[in-house]
Amino acid sequence: MQKSTSIEPTTTIPQMETAYAALGEKIRLAKLNQARDQITQICKANPGLSVQFTDHLPAPKASTPATPAVNGGSNGKANGNGHAKKARKAKGAKKPVAIKYRNPDNPAETWSGRGRPAKWIAAGLKAGKPMDYYRVA
Repeated sequence: MQKSTSIEPTTTIPQMETAYAALGEKIRLAKLNQARDQITQICKANPGLSVQFTDHLPAPKASTPATPAVNGGSNGKANGNGHAKKARKAKGAKKPVAIKYRNPDNPAETWSGRGRPAKWIAAGLKAGKPMDYYRVA
């Protein structure tokens, strides 16, 4: 008879969370070691390709595993073709856009010129009025 691995009925949720985190770390390290072995084999097969692994990899994000820098990549994240990804700038608060067009029949209606045109602009253009008719000076 096989011994089944199960959680004791007296195990608490924090204990289960700790065990789950430890198991997740073991899986992550196993996948990382497997990837390193595959990369090393590829480098041996291709003399012009080099790779440098770091000893202290940062903790991975929940959705992306840590990867080594390939061919001089700076942030350690490869995009699939051997080139490192560029870091994105943090998005800040968007500044309001200047008004470029105003409805002469209702001055409260304005349009910045970005995105889909306002209904009153579309109706005016369909009627044959030029865009400059609505432009704010």
